Amino acid sequence: ASADQRPQQAAVTGRQAARRQAGIIRQFFILSARNLKIMVQDKFGLALMLALAPMIGLMDFIWGSDLFDAQDGDATKIITMLFMAGLISILVGAMASVREIVKEVDIYKRERAINLKLGSYIFSKIWVGVTLSLYQAVVLLLFLFVFVLRTSPLNILDYGLLLTTMFLGTLSGYLMGLCISAAAPNQNVALLLVIVVLVPQFLFAGALLPLELIPGGQIISAVASTRWAFEAMVNISGIGKDIVADPCWQYVDREDKLPSDISQEQKEASGCKCMGVQMFDQCYFPGIRNPEFYTAESRTALAKPRPVEPLKPTAYPTLTPYPTFTPIPTPSDQRQLQQYQDDREQQGKEYEKKRLDQGKAYEKQRVDQGDEYAADMKRYGDDRERWQRDREKAISAAENNIKAIVDNYGHTFKGSVVTRWIGMSAIMFVVFIAIIIFQKRKDVV
Repeated sequence: ASADQRPQQAAVTGRQAARRQAGIIRQFFILSARNLKIMVQDKFGLALMLALAPMIGLMDFIWGSDLFDAQDGDATKIITMLFMAGLISILVGAMASVREIVKEVDIYKRERAINLKLGSYIFSKIWVGVTLSLYQAVVLLLFLFVFVLRTSPLNILDYGLLLTTMFLGTLSGYLMGLCISAAAPNQNVALLLVIVVLVPQFLFAGALLPLELIPGGQIISAVASTRWAFEAMVNISGIGKDIVADPCWQYVDREDKLPSDISQEQKEASGCKCMGVQMFDQCYFPGIRNPEFYTAESRTALAKPRPVEPLKPTAYPTLTPYPTFTPIPTPSDQRQLQQYQDDREQQGKEYEKKRLDQGKAYEKQRVDQGDEYAADMKRYGDDRERWQRDREKAISAAENNIKAIVDNYGHTFKGSVVTRWIGMSAIMFVVFIAIIIFQKRKDVV
């Protein structure tokens, strides 16, 4: 082409590209309108699709409304509830779309042979999926709020994060359903493939069994949307917020220690709020004041100061002997000499008896003092043992309860929600590419 013809050719090419783009957009709106018309005409199917989320949401009453309470709450149940919420979101999304493509495969092939654009067709399905996913996420979260979350410490922002997570989870399930529908040769196979796809989502979420206990669990679970939805919702719930920020739990996690390896004095000096005596008043964790171990006796012991050890008694001063007796004057009359000697001997005996009695009295005082100190020490030992036992009953039970949760699900308390959203988005992108590939194959099959 000459230099004069090139601008004309470029203009023609640009107009053709614009017409193709306009055609794709026009097809998208036409197909979307047709999909909506078909959905409205199938009143029973539409009603069932819209009723699916409310019917499942009604089941949330089984969890009770006090899961987040410090006394009657249960962190394990919260984790199970959030896992089920994430799983149900994906399940509802998948069931809503698993027949969307495979049911009209003949129509697709006929229209594709004429002028149907693949992008227009797929995006017309996804647009419906986005709308349905938002509706289902709102409904599921609404029932979750009514039955469970209304007594939780979550704020408006947290509910927004939960809604976004449930929306992404439902949309992820919807795209999985579309992918199955695009890959399956007929509707019966599509329904069976849903089970094949969703069972790994159930097993590799990290809720039923910690990922560390599953061979290759960390790697395999990376492609499970349920893992990212579950971890995001546990993170949003805030049940592990105080635990993650606690220096004592950081030490236990880093050094692979036990809470009992840290003394109460060390816990207090380190400013630990979720370990030791202070955790019952300063730490938020569901069920931390469970009446099974946080009994009236434990509360009394926790409120009482440590029994004071009796002071060791001061020994009595060394015995001061009686002063030496004054001798009897020697008689001048020799006839009284025998009597004098007898009187001197008697005087000596009396003095010796007084000394002996004084020693016995002194020894008795020392023995009595020792016996009294021994009795005080025994009472102190009994009081301290009882005080320690009642305190440890509450402290160790609460710490062990938290330790079990941290060992299995502590990784969900850390990190950011956005990271989990990125994980779900990456999976959805891969599934979207798979939908295009599977659907493209129908052009030649």
